[in-house]
Amino acid sequence: MTGAKVEGKRHAEYIEALRREDLLILQRDKAGSLERDGYIGIFTFKDLVVGDDGSVELTIVARYADPQT
Repeated sequence: MTGAKVEGKRHAEYIEALRREDLLILQRDKAGSLERDGYIGIFTFKDLVVGDDGSVELTIVARYADPQT
């Protein structure tokens, strides 16, 4: 999440959703930006840690679904 804005409502909602669910959608970004370049899949995760600086760490456990083309 290098370069991601971690202050504000959008990031707070993102963290809230991660705490509520154990699924995440992993996307591919265009090189050097946060612009979406496609999806990798949906994964289950565990061990969510949110740092004081807004950073997110988690362990991906398994692929839940592949992206639809």
